[in-house]
Amino acid sequence: MLKQRSYFIYVLRNPHNGQIFYVGKAQVGKETQTLSRHLCGRSNPWKRNVIEAILRNGGQPKLIVLRTGLTEQVAFRLERNLIRVLRSLGFHLTNLTDGGEGTSGYKHTFAVCNARSERMK
Repeated sequence: MLKQRSYFIYVLRNPHNGQIFYVGKAQVGKETQTLSRHLCGRSNPWKRNVIEAILRNGGQPKLIVLRTGLTEQVAFRLERNLIRVLRSLGFHLTNLTDGGEGTSGYKHTFAVCNARSERMK
């Protein structure tokens, strides 16, 4: 019997001004990888600009786990709701979407992983 994966909802916060700038969902046990992915990611230029400004000023974004032990369906729903509420309160989130569109379970091909590895050297 396959063990069901567990997920968590988190926010990224700017340590300089305390502002939340991103809401996300990830698999429990991958908190460190999740933050590293944000620090190295290039897919969201708006979020990347915020992170680069934080790093230039000697800080590092803070990943804050809000809820854990969630099913993926519940995590997606909470992510969408949190993004909606924070935006309605005036938070300037860098999320490109309204949430719930993650790519859970996607596996990159060996060629893609190898190409990324070579670029990192």
